[in-house]
Amino acid sequence: MDPAAPPPATPGTAAINSLADKLAMGDSPGWLVAIVIIVVGLVIASIAGGAVERLTNKAAVGGARAKFLGGLVRWLVTALALLTGLERVGVETSSLLAVLASAGLAVGLALQGSLAHFASGVLLLIFRPFDLGDIVSVAGQTGAVVDIGVVAITLETPDRQRVVIPNSVVTSGVLVNLTRAPLRRVEVRVGLAYGVDIARAEAVLIAAARSVSFVKENEPVDVVMANLGGSAVEVVVRAWVAAVDLVPADPAVRRQVLLALREAGIEIPYQQIVVHQR
Repeated sequence: MDPAAPPPATPGTAAINSLADKLAMGDSPGWLVAIVIIVVGLVIASIAGGAVERLTNKAAVGGARAKFLGGLVRWLVTALALLTGLERVGVETSSLLAVLASAGLAVGLALQGSLAHFASGVLLLIFRPFDLGDIVSVAGQTGAVVDIGVVAITLETPDRQRVVIPNSVVTSGVLVNLTRAPLRRVEVRVGLAYGVDIARAEAVLIAAARSVSFVKENEPVDVVMANLGGSAVEVVVRAWVAAVDLVPADPAVRRQVLLALREAGIEIPYQQIVVHQR
């Protein structure tokens, strides 16, 4: 082997050398056609992606999934246009793809955590445990879903904080969707004095819950005895409201229950400890 001979070309350098040769030769017609192909491909990618997103939205697939599919179509058409343009000027795209595959493997090994988030994001888009606008409770956070990204979801909490949660955390933990069901039950726990007429108290509590505008008229309102405490009889008022009204309905029912008990003269005892001294 001649020590002065240049080292053998790798697939990546072969593709780069081919590209450099075309530039040096001034193959203008070929490059013009390649540029046209790439520009037209970008336009088609934008149109196709938008069309797929609109069609999936009309099919009620879901906003998050529609955005994902539209973006995927854009990337695929763009990649196809780039490869076609490179082939038009004689670049060996097979060698270039081999280099990209090797680089992708190296990057994938370095970013295993991010790839896990990406895979979890794909699972979320396929199984759809929630969609944009749903109120969910996950990883100790509760809020409305404002974005489902490639590696993380974004929640907006009731106090308007933005919380970003990695997708792998979402899929590996317990997820509660608070808005997927059309109705939710509000529960208010109340302590009544032992001397109170329980039947009268139940009637007052039911009427109080019924007076709240959020409570569904065609759904039952129940008052059940939950516990016989040390200083009070504990009852629970249960009323059904629309899922979207849960946040304002809960304090509204509590307020009306308190006002109704006061107006009826029904005592809500304080917790007391009686100490006998000998």
